[in-house]
Amino acid sequence: MNKIKILIAVVGCTLLCNHYAFSQVWVSVDSGWSAPLIYFNVDTLHNKLYGTNGYIFTAGGSSPSRGCAQYDGVKWDTIPVLNNYGSALGIQYGNKFIFRQGSLFSWDGGTQVDTLAKFSLGGGASGLMTHNGILYAYGEFDSINGIEAHDIAKWDGTTWSAIDTTKWYSSGIYCATFYNNELYIGGGMTNFGNTISQVAKWDGVHWIQLGNGVRGGFTDVYCCEVYNNELYFGGWFDFAGGNPGNAIARWNGTQWNDVGGGMAHTNSVIYDLQVFNNELFACGGFLEAGGITDSLIGKWDGSNWCSVGFNSEAASSLRVMAVYNNELYIGGSFITINGDTMHNVAKWNGGNYVGNCGSTAGVNEIDPQEEISIYPNPSNGLFTISATGTKIKEVRVMDVMGRIVNSEQLIVNSTSATIDMSGFAKGVYFVRIEDEKKNTVNRKIVLQ
Repeated sequence: MNKIKILIAVVGCTLLCNHYAFSQVWVSVDSGWSAPLIYFNVDTLHNKLYGTNGYIFTAGGSSPSRGCAQYDGVKWDTIPVLNNYGSALGIQYGNKFIFRQGSLFSWDGGTQVDTLAKFSLGGGASGLMTHNGILYAYGEFDSINGIEAHDIAKWDGTTWSAIDTTKWYSSGIYCATFYNNELYIGGGMTNFGNTISQVAKWDGVHWIQLGNGVRGGFTDVYCCEVYNNELYFGGWFDFAGGNPGNAIARWNGTQWNDVGGGMAHTNSVIYDLQVFNNELFACGGFLEAGGITDSLIGKWDGSNWCSVGFNSEAASSLRVMAVYNNELYIGGSFITINGDTMHNVAKWNGGNYVGNCGSTAGVNEIDPQEEISIYPNPSNGLFTISATGTKIKEVRVMDVMGRIVNSEQLIVNSTSATIDMSGFAKGVYFVRIEDEKKNTVNRKIVLQ
């Protein structure tokens, strides 16, 4: 009897301790928010974390507010002077905090709020960035303070000016950053003639497309982040559209690289990227990262995707991350994490947590000098793949939903391979080809 009691006690303690350790990977931030959180902003001048959305909400035990609230590391509180500015996305610039609500405003951290800029047409600024003392505003607009500027402009502390006269079309610019001392942008924008799509680099004279860009009827780039000397883009795009990755891809200055297979499924999306403790965290709406089951958030160590112990039955998406006082915060639409109540905001507490990691290393896009061709295309069933300058190792065929319908791994690397699609439904398919160096290329085929 005593042995049975001891065994039950040991097993019970093990299960309880494991559950406790797992649940404590994420901890609550005060009592959370009553509405989904859309943006974070870190103010190092006043050592505050700001959270914003476009709803009337309560944060922690504060009074109802609209626009934003401030967190001091212990509790959330309202910012009365900003209570009528709605969804305010801001950034620290000098000794002021710049935020937007239709127009751009400058706040001194106390009671003084001044108008910094007004936009014409479009939705105004969707984001702000600083570099070498220059403030950049980007989004969807045609002018700023009466000066012609299309979707992106800069402020030197005295005057607003345009980058150039390029007119962007579609849904504007969603992210901007500097990489190798050059300005990069991403979004839903295209230029006249569609020679630049969703991503671009400013070389000081012209906007230049990155490789083949990011393309597709419903594609957007929402975020960009530099990690391990490469520039990562996240958003709504996939291999099936002929793009370099599923919801995430990286640019090394000359070519696109896949990121460990990216996020599974065609409808995956990444809303934010954040470097923390020498790893790249990605959050959004997805179920897998690099083959590892971890909904809505995962981390990339440069070679593999790893889980971060996030499970929430009621969560719809994670929208934003921030590093405040050397800790990682997440915000979005969720009620619980691992069974613990954490309304819409939480903090990472998993320094010793060991997640599941994939064995898939990042793979490169096949060098342009190494030619891959598929013929005949269209075809009635048999497609021949021919490689010049490399050898074919693996071939995968996906339907328009991104599902793998045919896969073949060649035992002996070859310069040619045959795909037999006889018996499959007629229509468009996408072929992903991996060579002997684990480089990849994507091609569209048509089955008649």
